[in-house]
Amino acid sequence: FNNWNTAANGLGTAYAPSDTFTLGAAAVTLYAQWVALGSHIVTFNNNGGTGSIAMQVSNVTVPLTPNSLIRTGYTFTGWNDAADGSGTQYVNGDSYSFASDLTLYAQWVITHPVHFIRFFGNGADGVGVAEQVNNAPTELMPNPFTRAKYSFVNWNFLPDGTGITYTPDVVFSFAVDIVLYAQWKLIPIHTVSYSGNGGIGFMATQSDIGLTTLSQETFNRTGYTFSGWNTVADGTGTPYADRASFAFDKDITLFAQWSANPTHAISYNGGADASGTAPTQQPVSEGQSFVLPANSFLKTGYSFLAWSDGTSSFSPGASYVMGTKDVAFTAQWAATITPSNPLETLLPINSSSSYNVNVVGIDGALIPVVVDVPQDTTTLSGSIRIVVNSTPALNSAGQITLNIQILDDFGDVIPAINKPLVLHFKSPLGLTVVAESSDGFTWRAIPLIPDGGTTIAPGEVDGYYLDAQGNVVVVTSHLTFFGFKKPQSAPISVAASNRSLTVGSPTQVNPTGGSGTSTFDFISLTPQMCSVSAKGVITAQKLGTCSFRAIKGGDPEYLSQVSDVISLPVVGTQVSAIGVGKSKQITINLGAGFAKKKVSIQYVLPGSKKYLIVTELKLNSVGKIVTKRIVPTGSTLRIRVAGKTVATLEVTGI
Repeated sequence: FNNWNTAANGLGTAYAPSDTFTLGAAAVTLYAQWVALGSHIVTFNNNGGTGSIAMQVSNVTVPLTPNSLIRTGYTFTGWNDAADGSGTQYVNGDSYSFASDLTLYAQWVITHPVHFIRFFGNGADGVGVAEQVNNAPTELMPNPFTRAKYSFVNWNFLPDGTGITYTPDVVFSFAVDIVLYAQWKLIPIHTVSYSGNGGIGFMATQSDIGLTTLSQETFNRTGYTFSGWNTVADGTGTPYADRASFAFDKDITLFAQWSANPTHAISYNGGADASGTAPTQQPVSEGQSFVLPANSFLKTGYSFLAWSDGTSSFSPGASYVMGTKDVAFTAQWAATITPSNPLETLLPINSSSSYNVNVVGIDGALIPVVVDVPQDTTTLSGSIRIVVNSTPALNSAGQITLNIQILDDFGDVIPAINKPLVLHFKSPLGLTVVAESSDGFTWRAIPLIPDGGTTIAPGEVDGYYLDAQGNVVVVTSHLTFFGFKKPQSAPISVAASNRSLTVGSPTQVNPTGGSGTSTFDFISLTPQMCSVSAKGVITAQKLGTCSFRAIKGGDPEYLSQVSDVISLPVVGTQVSAIGVGKSKQITINLGAGFAKKKVSIQYVLPGSKKYLIVTELKLNSVGKIVTKRIVPTGSTLRIRVAGKTVATLEVTGI
């Protein structure tokens, strides 16, 4: 066995048993090659020539197979066992002993000298030189050059084409060296014009050379979808897709082709508790715009806001683009609330909600407010109540006051919420202060959210920001009164009936000033010294200084105001016995609380437990009296009223 071969006579491609063979698309048959035992093989290699000679097999001395190989431009000179001719030389038809295998390489000498053609691109893009070498007549190589917006014509001895011309497929003798220059022809410019063919818009004429992408379609046709281009308006010509490639080898006009969109129905409903006749509208094609009609429904206690398609809201007169299915619009309403007619409605737990209300301004003008309640604000089922506490005049002036409560199913106010509410007022801040109050009397300013933020930081109770239109938006995590207030302009002053206080003796204080219609309240800053009632009655408990403030409450227009600190001394009960002899001047001052009271003046001597009555007298209108009586020095004096001791004094005789 002597390998495999693609030809039975061994003149094809040979494969050894260990070679790798790559299967192609066509079937291949391999033929076993055989040599007689003891024989050897001579293989003939053309070494650059053309043709093939079958392997020669023998086990005796025989002449070599005569040469049948050729090589254009070369002459066969014999064989050699080295390709470069450096080995053993064998002449054509020489005898060989076949004592061993042998590969013989054809040896060649040039019959004619080699010449070249040097090609120049002559303005071509990129590399502009190429070369072809040969020593026998050969067809010119294909043009390797390109030139944008030009087509290749032929070759010429001279760059300007005035020399000898060679066509691309000519056979050249290669008897001499020559230089050839590519000759080019400018490709003519052609135009494509675009017609909307019923569509609206304009597309500029496109001019170009060679294969180019068509312009992007920009026409619009209401109720239709663009489906491509055609060289005939009715679509019976050659079609082209949008941005297809065109050769620009001729001038053409392309007509937009359109497919009619499906139509869909439009309906309107007023929502719950609304009455009236729904607007009617004809079906509209997909992509076509239509104008939303005016509202024709009524809902008692509510004003119409907008139409909703379930995702977004649209005002009457707005343009709406039909989608891919029927659309139903539902009227959106805002409850008109007054102090006697608040909004109270169910609050869903598992979804967020927005509540649109109108407060009434001057001449019945409606001023919108929106309250957004996030999902999971409370885990309890119940309702929301929105009450307006401001007058129409204040509402029109931008000083709206609302009380917002979330109630459980039993009507009790839920004290805490899980997520902050968002209150959208259609009011700029102006000269007012955004404020809140838990009781409607004392108001606290709500801070502006810093750094342009729109949410409150963890741990913050509330804040506000201004939306893109400059209107106030309040973010709050508690339920209370909210409003726009002005600071009170008039200061508070407080007058007391006495310049000092006496322990146990009530004193009246009378505040004046402040702005607005609210009442006064008081707060003691020294509750261990004195108390102050809501009506301004101060009662001192012990000696020292009583400090307090007066508060003028807020109202629908004004913030609350706190007075400066007022301090009054507490002098307590005054008893004295002055004199060095037996007779003493006794002064008793128990305060206005003891006015006209009868007092008993008594003393006890040292070592005795028995008090002796000195006298009984009636105090004057301010609870005071001065008398001269016999009281021994060193005794203890006591003053009693209605059987109770109210003061004692050690008599020193001074």
